[in-house]
Amino acid sequence: MFFEPVPAEEEPDLEPPEWVAPPGIEIGSVVPVELVVVRSTNAAVVLPTVRAYRTGCLLEVEVACRQGSLSAEDWWDLSGAAFRPFMFRGGRLPDRLMRFGVRYRDGTKATWPGRARGRVGPGAGPPEGPQLRL
Repeated sequence: MFFEPVPAEEEPDLEPPEWVAPPGIEIGSVVPVELVVVRSTNAAVVLPTVRAYRTGCLLEVEVACRQGSLSAEDWWDLSGAAFRPFMFRGGRLPDRLMRFGVRYRDGTKATWPGRARGRVGPGAGPPEGPQLRL
């Protein structure tokens, strides 16, 4: 063996905190939803499934866009709103940015992009309230 095994006392804990990602040892339960969230002439957003875990859930979201009769400038705006959300770091987000949100039965909500509610990383505790992460 080229690399020596890491001694047991030095093995890092690679499992992310439960509020960051699904548990690594759990496959979750798939709930078919097949919900068309929004549809227009040039775009559609569909929620085909939700995968539930003991610590939260994953929402699978599909976004489809087509240029159709849109001008090049309008097509750039539409595809940017749907597929380039990370272009807008810092400052005010554009009105045409695609946003996602979930409202729970108790009235709390989680949105993306949204305000960061706590750090993610070593030593960080759970954030306040529900989170919606990509």
